[in-house]
Amino acid sequence: MSQSLVKKAAFSLGSPTLAIDQNAEVKKLADGLRASALCNAQPSEREKFHTNAHGFSLIEMLVALVILSLSLSVLYQAAMGATRNVRVASEYTDAVMLAESMLAEHSHVTEENFAVAGRYAQYEWQVSSWPAPVEDGLDPEQRAVAPRALQYLEVVVSWPGRSAPRNLNLLTVVPLRELAE
Repeated sequence: MSQSLVKKAAFSLGSPTLAIDQNAEVKKLADGLRASALCNAQPSEREKFHTNAHGFSLIEMLVALVILSLSLSVLYQAAMGATRNVRVASEYTDAVMLAESMLAEHSHVTEENFAVAGRYAQYEWQVSSWPAPVEDGLDPEQRAVAPRALQYLEVVVSWPGRSAPRNLNLLTVVPLRELAE
C-alpha cells in the first residue's frame, strides 16, 4: 500500500529514478520491520519449547502408572477367566464322553431296575434303569407282574468342581432283553 503511494508521488513529480530509489528504501524498511518482528517472536517460541521440554511431572507419571496397572489387572482377570472356562469345558467334554460310552455299553438291560456304579479318574458314574410305561392293553394286575419291554436308562456322571460338585445326566430308553447264555 505504501509502495503504490510512493510510486504515484514519484511519477507525479516526473522522476522515475526517484520512484525506484524510494521503492527500494520502502522494501528495506519493510524487511527490517519483518526481521525485528521475527526476533521478537522467537523468544516466545523458545519459551514454549523450553516449557514443554521439561518432560512429565511426577503426578502425570503416577496417573499413567495407575492406569497401566488397572488395565493390566483387567487383562489378567480376563485371561484367567478364559483359562477357567476352557478347563470347565474340557471337564464337561470328558464327562459327556464317559456317559455316552456307558450308554453304548448298556445298549440293552437284562433285568428291571438294573443299577451299577463305578469310578474313572476324577469322575464317578452311576447307571440305573426302571420300567418305561407302555400302553400294552394289559390290566393293572397283569402289568404288575409282566416284564416291561422298555426300560429307562439313566447315566449320572459327577466330579468335583471348584466351588460345588458338578453333575451330568443322560437319559434314554433301551430294550429289556433276556440274558443270552
